[in-house]
Amino acid sequence: MVYQWIKSIQSALFPSICLLCGVAGEEPFNLCRACRRELPHCPRACQRCAVPLIGVGTSPLCGACQRQPPLYEHCHAALDYAYPVDYLIQRFKFHGDLVAGKTLGHLLLNSLEARPPPIPDTLIPVPLHRSRLRERGFNQTALLATHLGRSLHIPVVADAVERGKTTPAQAGLSIIQRRDNLRGVFESRLSLANQHVVIVDDVMTSGHTADELGRCLRRAGARRVDVWLCARAQLN
Repeated sequence: MVYQWIKSIQSALFPSICLLCGVAGEEPFNLCRACRRELPHCPRACQRCAVPLIGVGTSPLCGACQRQPPLYEHCHAALDYAYPVDYLIQRFKFHGDLVAGKTLGHLLLNSLEARPPPIPDTLIPVPLHRSRLRERGFNQTALLATHLGRSLHIPVVADAVERGKTTPAQAGLSIIQRRDNLRGVFESRLSLANQHVVIVDDVMTSGHTADELGRCLRRAGARRVDVWLCARAQLN
C-alpha cells in the first residue's frame, strides 16, 4: 500500500514522457499510446526460432529450422528488430539508457503475458566477457532477466555460464563468421540437471549466440532450453 502511494506521488510529480515523440507517455512503458501502437510486430513467425516468415507457405517452421533445428526448443520474441525498437535497444545497450531498458523489459513482459509460453525453472541471461562488462558497466541481458524474474517469480542464475574468451562484436559479420566467432566461447559453471531453462537476450539475428549457449546448457544437464527476446532480426 505504501509502495502504491509512493508510486502515485512519483507519477504526479514526474509524469511519464514518451521516449519516442516527447508527449505524455503511459506507465510503465514510457511510450504514448500512438507510438506503442506503431511498434513493429511480426504477424507470422517461425515457431522454433521466431524469424519472420515471408510468403504463402503453410509450414510453421522456417527453412533453416526444417533443415537443421537449433539447440533450443522455442524462441519467444516480443517485437521485430526495426525502428523504433532498434533505436531503443541501441540506446539501452550502447548508451546506458536505463529508461529505454525499462521500456524494453516491460514490452517483453507484456508480450509474455499476452502469449504465455511454458514457464521455466530458471532464467539465464547471455553473459558478457569480463572485459566487455568493465567497458560497458552493466550487462543489459542481466537487467532484463532480473526484471522478468521479479515479475514472474522465476529464479535468475546469472553465473550459470561464463563467457570464457572475448570475441569481436557480431554486428557486421557474415553468417559463417558469426558461427565461428562463438564456437566454444561459453563455459558452464553450475549443474542444470533436468531443468527447463530460458536464455534471455535483447536481440537475435543469426541465432548463433543462442545456439552455442544452448549447446553449453545442454552439456550442463538442462532438459529443455528456450529463448526469450525483446526483438528478432532477420540476417540479410
